[in-house]
Amino acid sequence: FNDPVTIRGGNDIIVDGQITGTGDASVRLETASLSTTFLNDDIITEGETITIDDTVVLGADVQLDSTNGGAVGAGADIQVTGAITGSGSARNFTANAGTGGILDLQGDIGASNLVNNVDFDSFDFVYGNALTSQGSANIDTVQRIELHSGGSITTTSGNIELNANQGGTQTAGDFAGMNLIGGSIVQTSSGDITLRARGGTTGGRGIYIDGGSDVIGGSSGQVTLEGDTTGTGSQRNAIYLTGNGSTVTASGADIS
Repeated sequence: FNDPVTIRGGNDIIVDGQITGTGDASVRLETASLSTTFLNDDIITEGETITIDDTVVLGADVQLDSTNGGAVGAGADIQVTGAITGSGSARNFTANAGTGGILDLQGDIGASNLVNNVDFDSFDFVYGNALTSQGSANIDTVQRIELHSGGSITTTSGNIELNANQGGTQTAGDFAGMNLIGGSIVQTSSGDITLRARGGTTGGRGIYIDGGSDVIGGSSGQVTLEGDTTGTGSQRNAIYLTGNGSTVTASGADIS
């Protein structure tokens, strides 16, 4: 597609071949209420938005990429309004919104144990639903990662690695690099949890854990928290654990 495109379905939409938007072509998929978008291939744009206003079922390993494989580094916003799960077996799910795009995922990911590895890149990632991975979970953002009440990231076998504001140039602003506000990060068996975050240039904690949030390591592996704050504001704690019920624990993994 060379121009912005919207694909509407009265019932389900089935994507059996890659959708590519070139030039200024954004891509939007939407169906009627209670219908589903079945993704069996990728959606790629050259720095334009990708929107799926629907529940998504992955029939293959799928990527949503608004950077055209890194050719347009800034990318663009990617939004999925419904839940995301796999079909048949656990599928890998990749979403790359680039250094300037917001990744807005509004539903649970990986219900019924049918999402394997997840890999997200974006400017900002705020999540309030349950992400469950049978493999690894990797999230990299230019600014912040936030899990608020009801937001969780859980892996059953692989590693969890979250990196916020870790680029060579510190992101401007007053913000905590990683906010856990009633959210949880859990490894249920063996594997590492690595959290790295830096606050903004004018203030903000590195890693902020509050509101009864939990970081729970598995039976083996390593739980590592690396907070950094080099801003000029008053709230410059590298790691700040507060709030009734907030914990960093493990059932056997080392914590550092």
